[in-house]
Amino acid sequence: MKHPLTVFCAAGTALVLAAGFFLPKALFALRDEQLAQQASAYSTEQVKFQASTRLSDTLLLLSESYSTLYVDASYARMSPEDAHAAAVKGLEALRQAGIFDGDPAAFTAYTVSPMMLFANSFASPSSHSTVEKGSSSLAGSSAAAASPAEASSSEAQSTAFSGPSSPFSAKVSAVLWECTLSTDSSSSVYLTLDDATGLILTVSYWKEGPSDYSSPLSVRWKNLKAFCDKSATFFTSYYSLPTSSIQYGDYPDSAEIILYTEDQQSLSLFVSYTSNSFYFWFN
Repeated sequence: MKHPLTVFCAAGTALVLAAGFFLPKALFALRDEQLAQQASAYSTEQVKFQASTRLSDTLLLLSESYSTLYVDASYARMSPEDAHAAAVKGLEALRQAGIFDGDPAAFTAYTVSPMMLFANSFASPSSHSTVEKGSSSLAGSSAAAASPAEASSSEAQSTAFSGPSSPFSAKVSAVLWECTLSTDSSSSVYLTLDDATGLILTVSYWKEGPSDYSSPLSVRWKNLKAFCDKSATFFTSYYSLPTSSIQYGDYPDSAEIILYTEDQQSLSLFVSYTSNSFYFWFN
């Protein structure tokens, strides 16, 4: 027969082992129950996007590192109908300048989408302002109907807004419209428009037909230079910004038109050209 003390010690040892095994689980369960009864509160602040007040600021933004965010049309000044009308008007201006050889009225199929463009750096408050979503400084279709000169004169009236939530705060921004137009013959145009002025910012055009890649280089150089001369003249007037030079590469398919802002900051407008396509973009 075992001594009572031996039995007691064995039982105590078993109890300690059992408690050591189940105690952590019990403590975690108790902590989970306590956390479940607590409410987490987070302090949030409305993100402010500092919209550019000048067209040249928007062009500079396009020349730098930026991100895009598709937004609801309520964030834009123009309506989708205004944006389409502005795109057609811009194409007509390019046609009259001898740059675009299509018929804007023939591009009947189209899509338009507003988006926010914002810099990947903190904004400088000196030339930017902030207003709320939905505010409008352009009434009806006035932006689409404005001439380039009228649009340039209204740049100072361009206001800003506080945009949708984003991990980026206090950013230089602009609202743009993406516009894609096409014809029954598969020719297509992609444009971005400045929402504040209705002016074209970038253009990509392709039409059905043979390319001039097989033409002699002398002919291609001549065509490229003639195209760039017309383009420099057009955009100097269109943006009301002086052109300083046109720089060419080693091959007759691209060039760079250098423009200057009111603050004497340079803008590089890159041009790519063939007989059945051309592209304009800032970089």
